[in-house]
Amino acid sequence: MNLNFKMSELVKSQRAVKNNINNLPTSTDSLDNMLFLIFNILQPLRDRFGIININSGYRCPKLNVLVGGAVNSNHLYGRAADITAKEATLEQLYNYVIAYLDFDECFIETNKAGAQWLHVAYNRANNRRKTNKDMRAF
Repeated sequence: MNLNFKMSELVKSQRAVKNNINNLPTSTDSLDNMLFLIFNILQPLRDRFGIININSGYRCPKLNVLVGGAVNSNHLYGRAADITAKEATLEQLYNYVIAYLDFDECFIETNKAGAQWLHVAYNRANNRRKTNKDMRAF
């Protein structure tokens, strides 16, 4: 498997830039988690479906508060990414993850404005395989 993700894809944030927040991880543990996420979920999706866009990856605590993230969000530890794909639907991504990949969380999420993305997380210590139960029909 060739890895063609850049760490910069997981830390980029328009909100962080706009609010002058340094969104770089400060621990090697977060960097390791990001590599595991890339290797186990993001790269397999990119290999299967082509272009995968990361809307939100790692979030420093200040950015997580700003975006209204959960207090103990996987994003804080480099274990999660919110993604879309150019050539696949969210349902196709979702179904592929739950059928073929090991994962901690896999949810199709929608914000108040109606935008949607796939939230995926990988936890090298304990993958719980949490899903949107109502999305299994896709």
